[in-house]
Parts: sequence; C-alpha cells; structure tokens
Amino acid sequence: MTIIYALKTGFKRSARAWKAALIITLTLLLLISLFTIPFKGVLKSAFGSSAAPDELIENVNFDIITDLSNNLKNFGSFFSSGILLLIFTGMMVLTFFSGGLFTSVKSDPGKFSVAQFFRASAEYFWPFLSISAMVGLLIGFISFFLTGIFMGIMFAGDPVSNSAARIISIISALILIAVMSVFFLVADYSRAHYSAGEKPKIFNSVGYGFKMTFGSFSSSVPMMLILIIVQVLFVWMMSRLFFIWKPSTGSTLFLMFFASQLMFFMRILLRSWRYASVISMMESLEKKAISIAETRENDIPINENYPLI
Repeated sequence: MTIIYALKTGFKRSARAWKAALIITLTLLLLISLFTIPFKGVLKSAFGSSAAPDELIENVNFDIITDLSNNLKNFGSFFSSGILLLIFTGMMVLTFFSGGLFTSVKSDPGKFSVAQFFRASAEYFWPFLSISAMVGLLIGFISFFLTGIFMGIMFAGDPVSNSAARIISIISALILIAVMSVFFLVADYSRAHYSAGEKPKIFNSVGYGFKMTFGSFSSSVPMMLILIIVQVLFVWMMSRLFFIWKPSTGSTLFLMFFASQLMFFMRILLRSWRYASVISMMESLEKKAISIAETRENDIPINENYPLI
C-alpha cells in the first residue's frame, strides 16, 4: 500500500509541475539548436543543392555516405567535440533544474513561480552536483566490478554456448538494473533530504540516502524498479516510433519534430514523477516513524512518584 500511495501521490504532484517540465524542455531545445544549426550549415556546404539528403532519408546509400565522409573529414573534430560538449552541457542543465523540480513536487509548494523555480535551481545546483558526483562514482565502480565478474564467468574455462551466454547476459542486465535502482534511490533520497529545508551537510544527506534506501528496502526498491521500467518502456517506444517514421514532406517533418519535443516533455514529467514519488515515500515513512515513536511513548507506564513535568 505504501508503494501505491507514493506512486499515486507522486503522479499527481508531477502533473502539477508541468510548467517546470515545459521550462526544462524549452531550455534543452534551445541548447540543442545551438548545435544543430551549425550542423545543418555543414551539411548544406557538403551536399549543396543536391537531392542526396532526401535519398539518404529514404534508404541507406553507401555512395552518399562515402561522399559525405570525404566531405566532412575536416569537420570530424568539430562534431566529436560538439557532441561531447552538448552531452556535458545537457547533463549540467538537468542537474541545475533538479533543484527546481524537487521544489515543485513538494507536498505544498504553493503557486508555481518562474522566479522561484530558477532560484531553487540555482540554490541547490552545487549540492545536487556534488551528490550526483559521489553517487555516480559509486555506480561506476560497482558497475565496473560486476561487469568484470560477469565477463570472467562467461570466458573462464570452457566456452559457453549461445543460450548460456544469453542467459548470463540477461541475468547480468537484471542485476545491474537492480543495483542502479538502489543508487538512484540513494541519490534521490539525498536530494530530497537536502531540499527539505534543513540544508544539512552533503555527506550527511548522502548518509541519510543510504539509511532511507536500506531501511525501507522492501518498499523503496520495488517502487524505483517500477519507475525505471516505465521510463525504459517509454524510451523504447519512442525510439521505435522514430525508427519506422520516415518523413517525406515538410509538414510530416514538422510533425515529427513536434512529436519529438512532446515526447521529451513527457520524459521530463516521468523524471519529476520519480522525484515526487521518492519525496512522497520519504514523507510517508517519516510520518510512520513518528507515529510509532509517539505510540511507544504513550505505552510507557508513568511512575506516580516521579510524575512527568
């Protein structure tokens, strides 16, 4: 029941934070356009006024790809550095707006204010970045360690069959997903604790994240697994749609662009649903702990010789 309550409450709060999700979507769209506009200019200079881009959209033409690689060989460093810069900047933008999202999905955030949203994002940027860096290092270390173990199992001794390798790969992926869900919980609980208003030290918040994650393992981890599965399925459906969708006219290309932005907006809402569900779970568990503590205090017999003052 706690899981259902947290997911339900988190969904309502994330729907209430749609303006925050819209701001993030528009900001990332502006960021991507700063890269795609120069990229379009490079393609135009490479192809000129030919119909090669349209043919490349319709089917894979290796002659066109070869000509494109020859024309763009001088721009390789530009694309590689530009894509890396785009990914890094996008991660920083999402980290920046995480503080605003956490503020927007609290139990009583009040009326949405753009100024307050940006103020909260700026206020929590460095603490949230530090939490993400610490948890990210732990995720990287554990993932590398587990991957080494699985690779050792597959290649140690006699060669395994294809079916056995497939089974080992599936089990490895499930274990890695479970580990990722645990550390996502640690990070989200840490951020939620830091943004609760007390502003403790970052290490104390991370310690609280571990305490809440493993103290409520049976309820928090299944909730996070549900949220991760929903996001993975959404991304899979989105990728499948754009893989089979081949726009042939300007109107269908615009429709595809609009659909991509709408789906990205939905991804931001799914992220806010995760944050809101974690906050709701934290509030529910804290209220439950307080209720249990008060019940225990009321059950303690009072010695009449030493009355309570």
